[in-house]
Parts: sequence; C-alpha cells; structure tokens
Amino acid sequence: MFLTSMTILGGDLRQCYLAEYMHNLGHDVICFGTVPFPFSHGDGIPISRQLPYALSQARLVLGPVPFSKDGVHLNAGGKDPLFFHDLIDALRPGQILVGGGFQKEFVASCAAAQIPVWDLMKEEGFIRKNAALTGEGFLSYLIANTPFSLKNRSLLFLGYGRCAQEIEKLLTGFSMNIYVYDCKEEILALGKSQGHTPVTPGELLGYLPKLDLIVNTVCGPVLNDDALSLLSPDCILFDIASAPYGFREETAAQKNLRLFRCPGIPGRVMPQTAGEALGAAISERMLSYGL
Repeated sequence: MFLTSMTILGGDLRQCYLAEYMHNLGHDVICFGTVPFPFSHGDGIPISRQLPYALSQARLVLGPVPFSKDGVHLNAGGKDPLFFHDLIDALRPGQILVGGGFQKEFVASCAAAQIPVWDLMKEEGFIRKNAALTGEGFLSYLIANTPFSLKNRSLLFLGYGRCAQEIEKLLTGFSMNIYVYDCKEEILALGKSQGHTPVTPGELLGYLPKLDLIVNTVCGPVLNDDALSLLSPDCILFDIASAPYGFREETAAQKNLRLFRCPGIPGRVMPQTAGEALGAAISERMLSYGL
C-alpha cells in the first residue's frame, strides 16, 4: 500500500534520485519534465508527458532546488519550458508544492491559489547538508581548473556564508593564505577566529593584486571593472553564486581573466547524494505534517 502520492517535477539528476528515494520508501511516485534516469535507476517509476495527468493524484509536488533560474519558468531538464502561471493553473487547492529558493511573488501567487509551499532552503538541516555537498563538489572544480598547486596560494572569499565556510574547511591542508571579505562585522570576526584575514569593504582594493584565486558566493557583483583591473592576469575567478552571479563573463573576458561559473554543484557533481538529501529533508517535513 502506497504511503503518499507525489509528483517529481523538472530539475537535474537530483530529481531522478529523489524520485528513486521516495519510491523506495513506498510512496506513489510519478515524474514530469525530469532528465533521463541514469543507468538502471528509475525502474518502476512512471514518467508522464502530460502535466495534468502527472498532477492528478499528487498530494505533494516536489520541484527542484533551485525552483527557477529565471524567475519565470520552472528549472526543468525537459525540452519544453514550464511557466509558473501554467503550473499554478494545473495545481489544485491543498496540493503541497515543495522546492527551494522560491521568489516572494511566486509564493504569494500560490497562496492566492490555496497551494501551500515548503521552501527547503529555509530548513536549517537541509541548508547545512547542501552547503557541505557544495564545498566537497567545489573542491573538484578548483583542483581541475587551476594550473598550479594550491599549496601556499592566496585565496579570497567574497562572502563567507555556509558554502564558503565548508570550502574553507577542505582547504586547510593546503596551507593557503585565505582572505575573507564580507559586509557584516560578525562574519568577518568568524573568519578571523578561524585564522583567516578579514577584509572590510574599505580594505578590499588593497588586497586584490596579491591574489591567486577568488571564490565568489554573493548573488551580485562585488568587484567593479576598475577593481578587476587590479587583479593579476594569473588570478582565477570562481563563481558559485546563483544568478545574477558575482562576475560578468563579458567583463572577465575583456580583462583576460579566467572565470569558471559553478552553479548547482551538488546536482552536477554528486546528484545521488544530493537527491537523497532532498528526500530525507522532505520526509522529515512530511512527518511533522502527519503525512
């Protein structure tokens, strides 16, 4: 006997492994707009090409993290984009929509349609797990895209939130010179307590010429064109923030700086573990709601 009927929507490979995780728990799972399942995974899980049919029996509708990349469409791996308004029109009042990083306007539209929304990016346990996976996955990007050893190199974090802190933990064995930039004094104090050099907005420009690596975690530009001109041409930029990102590709190219954008690291590098983390977080939330 099935526990709960649910529909898995869009996303990357994380959604496939999420579907498998929930299916193995005994839930009645159907997919819509997901990417192809890898290898033998997904056996016994139906995939619908019709949204109304996919949603017809669902108590929970499990969207991707992030839920959208452009604020207009669902973040979907399928070929046909799914507009927010079409999704809301297809949902029934009382169906629960789950995902991460919802925009306020979209949540308001769901509320008007009597559709409860669970935002996993407001769940502390999931945030910590996702940050840890991001840190681990980013290390592979960092090593693969630097032509030099990380030993004794100088690295600046733009923003020192959870993801930056997880990356920093993994870099301790490289004896790197780590600089932490943030606008919040308490965050700078945290970086200093970890043995790193805090950099205030007023000090930032003075540190730029000595850097080998910059890792941006801020959703928006911190360094303008003049600031980027102070960087060594050998300095490599990594951007793990979501849109609108921290560096413009055109500007980096004009300055002859190497830029690597690394969005959605858990889904790209370790989708199985990331999908299972989604499943565990959703299952915990379901228990609290008696589902």
